[in-house]
Amino acid sequence: MKTNRVLSVILVVAVAATLASCEKIADNSAAVQSGTWSGGVFTNKWSNISFELPEGFNRLTDAEYYERTGDNAAQKAYNSGDGFNVAAGNVCDFWIISEELRTAFILVYENTDFDENGYLDAMMSNYEQTPGAAELSGTAAATIAGEQYLAATVFFPESGAYTQLYLRKTDAAMVCLYANYQASDAAADAVAAFVKSITPAKG
Repeated sequence: MKTNRVLSVILVVAVAATLASCEKIADNSAAVQSGTWSGGVFTNKWSNISFELPEGFNRLTDAEYYERTGDNAAQKAYNSGDGFNVAAGNVCDFWIISEELRTAFILVYENTDFDENGYLDAMMSNYEQTPGAAELSGTAAATIAGEQYLAATVFFPESGAYTQLYLRKTDAAMVCLYANYQASDAAADAVAAFVKSITPAKG
């Protein structure tokens, strides 16, 4: 089915984007905690992110991701024990998708010694190993739930997909919020609305 194939491309882009070939820092990641879902509302006090599942979007489990893409990185994205093991690399807190909009939102925490700009540079360097694979459209400062992020837009010419990336470095990990979508006005509007809908989770 064409929709699933395109969505699979978008999801693979999301996972690939987290593999920034970063050197791992010492394990100070004990503070990183996974978020929770309750009645369609996601809350993570550690990353200070809370939102209501947008209309038309569904939560995707790692098993469902694997079924769609065949990418076993999804099986490694979640820690099967209690809490997260960010020291091992990166972990995913959620991914939600809209089949109709061909859009996915993913929240990843990665153990890295880079700051936001260094992380983005490393990610783009990975893409540049394949000429024409990705184009950085621009960067800007962004505020989400009262926190300061580096925002970047990356275009993938071969698939026609975009990644809107938001990065915030903490002492324990890099907070990486990805909005991956196939270009359309409706998808772009959904991305803007989702980011705007995120509220602080800290009490």
